[in-house]
Amino acid sequence: MNSLFLITFDNSNPFSLGPFHETILSLPNLTYWWHYISGTYLVVADSDCNKITDYISKRHPLLKFLVIKTDLENTNGVLPSDAWEWIKTNSSPLLRLLNIKVTQS
Repeated sequence: MNSLFLITFDNSNPFSLGPFHETILSLPNLTYWWHYISGTYLVVADSDCNKITDYISKRHPLLKFLVIKTDLENTNGVLPSDAWEWIKTNSSPLLRLLNIKVTQS
């Protein structure tokens, strides 16, 4: 079953994003991803945190990173309005993939 994962990584050391980006795009059972914030990806995959961690670790053994299973029903933060518009627009496919129904109060 598809789940949403936040993957964040330490890009403070000299780091080439290209190979890491290719690793994310090649995750097994990946159905959707976005990378709006530097050092952070949201991915939808039929997977779990351990499998994603193992997959990334084998390709980037020195990289520090964190994988968290998350949901879009409880989301907040401080971003510019154009970022929230992007998230709102692009989260719709994520919500449909995860069968999440969002209600407005």
